[in-house]
Amino acid sequence: MSAAHEDSGFDIINWTDEAATVISDVKGHVRQISISTTLPSTELEIYLNCETLEAKKFTIRLSSDGFRIVSNTFDQIDDLNGFPYETPYALLNELSPAYTNSFGNELSRALSNLEGRCD
Repeated sequence: MSAAHEDSGFDIINWTDEAATVISDVKGHVRQISISTTLPSTELEIYLNCETLEAKKFTIRLSSDGFRIVSNTFDQIDDLNGFPYETPYALLNELSPAYTNSFGNELSRALSNLEGRCD
């Protein structure tokens, strides 16, 4: 997690900044992703609504524990007892084969562009 600062011996994470970074990183590989405007954000957690390229919708809890699916729809906490993923990439790799394909294609394009510059 990137947006932490030292305060009284423990790290405080700005979850809005953290969520914005996640959204920026994965938005090209999902149909939509945004911070929930319905569920409350606190100093301990924030909720994201994510729709995969396969049109599956999820609410994802982002906290110091990682990324955990809490609902199979937007703006809801059903607490599905899933385990947390360390990164959004690991979570999306599990949820969405199209994410994995999209990410791989982008990586291949980037490598090809680099290769072309080296010639």
